[in-house]
Amino acid sequence: MSSQRSGFALLRYPAPLVDAFAATLPEPNRSYYSEFRKLLRPHDPRCYRGISREPLTPVDSEYHDPEFEVPARAHFRQIVGQHEPSMYFSEDLLPTLALAEKVRSLLSDPTAYETVELRCSPFRPDRRAFGYDIGYWSGDHFSLICDSAVMPHWHGPDPTSFPAVAAALRWVNEFFLFPTATTAEQYAEFYRGQPWAETEFEPGEFCVIQVMRTGPGT
Repeated sequence: MSSQRSGFALLRYPAPLVDAFAATLPEPNRSYYSEFRKLLRPHDPRCYRGISREPLTPVDSEYHDPEFEVPARAHFRQIVGQHEPSMYFSEDLLPTLALAEKVRSLLSDPTAYETVELRCSPFRPDRRAFGYDIGYWSGDHFSLICDSAVMPHWHGPDPTSFPAVAAALRWVNEFFLFPTATTAEQYAEFYRGQPWAETEFEPGEFCVIQVMRTGPGT
């Protein structure tokens, strides 16, 4: 299978996800997270526009759960078909903006998702860019930025590492993403050296990903 360089994803808006994450943390984790967010100021994790925002995924049409968004997700499956798992190909990306918007229109609440274009190297300057994330191109769309500072579900930093992580994230922009591929790569190198971090199964699994808006405004 040839590698996939770009595609369109349907992602939830960040603020409700981040707020729900913070509200469900048990103590003392909630206190730790609150203190960590203070160190991240003026950058706000609620503004994160990266890849790890519960992307809509395709499903087969035999699903019948009314809360499972079957019409949209089954149409998604019809478009993308079935693929063998690969770190170089994500079945959760639609090939064109028109097809992505068609799938979004079938959702029970299309306004809960935004359509973004994702691109991996080689990059090109684009005024539509939110910025650069780092994570898995396929699979569970794990993001180094999200899991270390926005919604640390799996491999969040320990409290003694909060100042170092905040310092390493000092270059993020208003969308809590890195403004250049180079600054994203620098964070990836920092992250790989942390004892609490996720590790790559294969070299290059942590991929720098350009995230771009497809509609007006932010």
